[in-house]
Amino acid sequence: MNIFGYKKLLLILMACLMPLAIQAQSMDDDEDLEKDFDEEVTDSIIMLDVMSDLEDMWGGSTLDRLELASKEISKIGNRTGIYVYDLEVDSVVYSYKANVGYKPASNEKLLTSIAALSTLGKDYTFSTPVYYSGQICNTSDTTRMLDGDIYVVGGFDPMLSFDDARAIADHIKALGINRISGYIYADVHQKDALLKKAHTTYERIQAGDSELFITPLAMNRGRISTEMPGNKSKSGTRVKHPETYFTRAIYELLREDGMEFDKRNPYGRSNIDSLKVTKIWSIDRPIADVLDRMMKKSDNYYAECMMLQLGHNCNNPCEWNYNNCVQTVKRVMGESGADLSTLVINDGSGLSHGNRVTPESITRLLIYAYRNPNIYEPLFESLPIAGVDGTLKSRMKDSKAEDNVRAKTGTISGVSTLSGYLKAANGHMLAFSIMNNNLRSPALGRAFQNKICKLLAR
Repeated sequence: MNIFGYKKLLLILMACLMPLAIQAQSMDDDEDLEKDFDEEVTDSIIMLDVMSDLEDMWGGSTLDRLELASKEISKIGNRTGIYVYDLEVDSVVYSYKANVGYKPASNEKLLTSIAALSTLGKDYTFSTPVYYSGQICNTSDTTRMLDGDIYVVGGFDPMLSFDDARAIADHIKALGINRISGYIYADVHQKDALLKKAHTTYERIQAGDSELFITPLAMNRGRISTEMPGNKSKSGTRVKHPETYFTRAIYELLREDGMEFDKRNPYGRSNIDSLKVTKIWSIDRPIADVLDRMMKKSDNYYAECMMLQLGHNCNNPCEWNYNNCVQTVKRVMGESGADLSTLVINDGSGLSHGNRVTPESITRLLIYAYRNPNIYEPLFESLPIAGVDGTLKSRMKDSKAEDNVRAKTGTISGVSTLSGYLKAANGHMLAFSIMNNNLRSPALGRAFQNKICKLLAR
């Protein structure tokens, strides 16, 4: 009898004895312990079925190596889940505790990005339109005045820069005016309704060693720009009110070019509401541009701005709330066949330790994306490449996994995750998710993930 015959006999005996084992437990036993025992046996039976069905296709040695690698799980942390799926033959290759909810860290960005691509489409743009109210008139032979206000409507574009402020100023000048009677306003009406969740104002995001304010209109990621005329502050200093800082930049640029203003400090914050306005121009940022940095560099600020694009009410585009963001992600997860019973979504970036998702659910979502070219193509291009770029640039070098694995990394305290795609040694494309929680060091999780990927690729 070969190794698979012994495994099959052992697991059949375990399955038969399972009801007796549970019945014999004390009524005071912890329910979670019983649940974990049940999940471990179930996953072992799944692995047995996979080994029996795919032994000829994959070869016993590959599956043996995967199983041996799994024995190292106890050495690197308390909780680990793995799920590997062959996209070519629509079949599970390997599963270990894959139906348990884990902290995903930045693997949460896969949920956010796939939901956005599925819902908004690959041609969606982050839009920042510019309008004016009132009318343009000649007050003298040399003065052409806008008797009204300028409105810049924020749309949570995380890539807005000083160059964008300059471009807006240029388009305002292109109206042929040299005087403005009113103000340059930032319209951030989305913020008040959209950013409230769980009795808090969702307005800050951790970025490196500091926090950034999330607002619909933020230049330079809400930090000081050295290009600002008259700037005396240190570059990178956080701005308390990014929206008015942006409109001030437009004002300073126009004033520097000779524009006259009737008001002193004519920049601030106000909503268009039902005003009659005329469109001047719009900054339209392709979703692929935002996706690239969000995934390659694992940018949390970009991820939250992406998540917030999902907050509008389809029945009433003027209504926004954070619950719509969460429900949109859950709807797409449901369409992928993922189990929603263990899913917890607290943000779009994965910074929250309260997020929960299973390795199988993430893989189901990756399968869903793979089967839809309009999602898969931009997603695949945005994922870090092992040994080449992004957060995988220094990993899996000098192996078959290098320039092969395309996956999203994830790291927060005690957590390391990796989920994505790779081409196996037999030429089949795989979708996979490896989630390590309760780690002594995230480096141990990364080493384990590297080993699994190398085993699958060689």
